[in-house]
Amino acid sequence: MSDVATRVRQSRLLVLLCGAVPAVVAAILAVYRPPFLTGLDYAAYDFIARRSAVHPRGGQVVIVDVDERSLAAIGQWPWRRDVIGQLVGSLREMGSATIAFDVMFPEPDRQPDASVAASGRRPDDGSHATASAPRSVDAALAEALRDGRVVLGYALTFDAVGRGLNGCVLHPIGLAVVQGPDEHGDAPFFRASGVVCSLPALARAAGASGFMNASTDPDGILRRMPLLIELDGHVYPGLALAAVIAAKRATGFTLRVANVNTAALSVGNTVAPLDGKSNLLLRYRGRRNSFQYVSALDVLERRPPENTFRNKLAFVGATALGTRDVVATPFDTQFAGVEVQATVADNLLQQDFIRRPESAVALEAQAALGLGIALTLLCGRVGLAGGSLGFIALLGAWWSGCIWLMSKHGIYLSPLFPTIGLTCSLAAMTAAKVLIERWRAEGEGHEKTITQRLMIQ
Repeated sequence: MSDVATRVRQSRLLVLLCGAVPAVVAAILAVYRPPFLTGLDYAAYDFIARRSAVHPRGGQVVIVDVDERSLAAIGQWPWRRDVIGQLVGSLREMGSATIAFDVMFPEPDRQPDASVAASGRRPDDGSHATASAPRSVDAALAEALRDGRVVLGYALTFDAVGRGLNGCVLHPIGLAVVQGPDEHGDAPFFRASGVVCSLPALARAAGASGFMNASTDPDGILRRMPLLIELDGHVYPGLALAAVIAAKRATGFTLRVANVNTAALSVGNTVAPLDGKSNLLLRYRGRRNSFQYVSALDVLERRPPENTFRNKLAFVGATALGTRDVVATPFDTQFAGVEVQATVADNLLQQDFIRRPESAVALEAQAALGLGIALTLLCGRVGLAGGSLGFIALLGAWWSGCIWLMSKHGIYLSPLFPTIGLTCSLAAMTAAKVLIERWRAEGEGHEKTITQRLMIQ
C-alpha cells in the first residue's frame, strides 16, 4: 500500500510541476518579448481597444475637407496659392484658434506668372480690384500666413545619406530632457537625416510648423504617432502637437524618461504619456468620420454657422479620391491621414490618453506567473475538471479587467502573456495526467499478465 501511495503522490507532483513550468516560461516571455509573439500582442491590443468604451471627441477640432465637391467647383488639387490664402483668411475670420495644414507646399506654384491683386480676392470671382499692384500667388499666400495662427506641415526623412535641413525653415522647440541616473541608453526619440518642407518664404511667414510623419507597426496598423523627432541636434514637434502648442500658446516643454519603455511629455499643464521613442498611443474615437468635417468649398463661400470654427483648431486636408492619404487603424482600414492628426490633437486637448504604466512589463509577468500557479494549485486540489472551470474564470476575469482598465482609466496591460501561461499550464497538466494514467494502465496490465503466467506455471 505504501508503494501505491508513493506513486500517487509522485504522479500528483509531476502534474503540478507540468502546470508550474509553463507559468514560469510565460513570465519570462513577458519580460523579454520575443519577436515571434509581436503579432499576437498587436492583435490582443486591437481586441481590447475595440471592446473598451470609445470616448467621444471633445468638439475642439474640426477638419476642413478638400472633397470632391470642392474639386468640382474650384479645380484640381493642389489649388493655386491665392485660393489657399483665401481659405486661410476665411477660417481666420470665422474665429479659428489655429489652422494646421496636413499638406506641404514644397515647390513654387505651377502658375508662377499668375498674379493676384493685393486685396487677396480670387482672380476669377468677377471682381475688379485695382487698389494696388499685382503680386505672385505664392506672395499672396505668404501674406495670408503672416497674420499668424497657421501651422504648416513637413516630412522628415530617414535615409542613410543625411541631408540635414537643406535650406528648410523649421521651428524646433526648447525641450528639457530629464532622465534617471540609470538611463543612459539611446535618445528617447527618433533621429531624422533630412527633411522635405514647404517653401522657406511660406514657412517663415507662418511662424510655426510640425512634421507629418506616421509609422505603422510591422502588421501595417497605425496605433501610435511620434510627437518628437530630432534633426541636426534640434527637437521638432509633430504637426498636431505644434498646432496644440500654437492654440494654447503653451510654453515650457519637458520630457521625463522613466525607463526604456516609458516617458512623459509636459506641455504647459498637459502631461502626455509616451513610449521610449516619444510615440503616443492613439485613443481613436471610433471608425472614420468621427470628427466634424466641413467642405473647403463651404468655408470659401462662408456657409458654415457662426460658431463652427470659433476658438477651435482646424486641420486642412484632402480626402477626395486620388488625393487622400489613408491608413489602417484598429477600428478602420480606410482612415484619413488628416483625421489621424485630428485624433492626436483631440487626445492632447482633452488629456484623454492610453498609457502603458511604468511597471507594465513587471505587472504582466507577475500576472502570468500568479495566474498560472493559481490554476495549477486549483487543479491539484479539485482535479482537471474543476480546474478547467477555474481556467475559464481566471481567463475571463483577466481579459475583462484589461478592458475595464482601458475604458475607465486609459491603462493598457497586455492580456497575451497571462493567457499563454494559463493555456499552456492547463494543456501541460492535462497531457501529463493522460500520460500518467496511460502508463499506470499499461503497468497494471503488465503486472496482471505476469500474475496470470505465474498462476498457470
